[in-house]
Amino acid sequence: MINTKKQIVYAAFIFVGAGLLIYDLISVSDIVYIKIAGLVILMIGLYCSTKQWAADNPKEKDDEKGSDDDLHLGDKYSVEDVSDDQSKLN
Repeated sequence: MINTKKQIVYAAFIFVGAGLLIYDLISVSDIVYIKIAGLVILMIGLYCSTKQWAADNPKEKDDEKGSDDDLHLGDKYSVEDVSDDQSKLN
């Protein structure tokens, strides 16, 4: 189930962080603490919102099974020792 209250809070974090960064770009005095606070708040909002979106939209079983098949290529292919006489690289 989609939790809209959390999404609104995380979106507010993103907007506040972006607002602080824009304010620091526009303001005459260059205050480093505003940049740091804006970046930290923005990144927290982005991290939490992407975590929430991933929880709201889980992957289907077919997608996970298909990705596991790619990891087991050793079953389909084999590596054999070839002597230098039989090697085509020479």
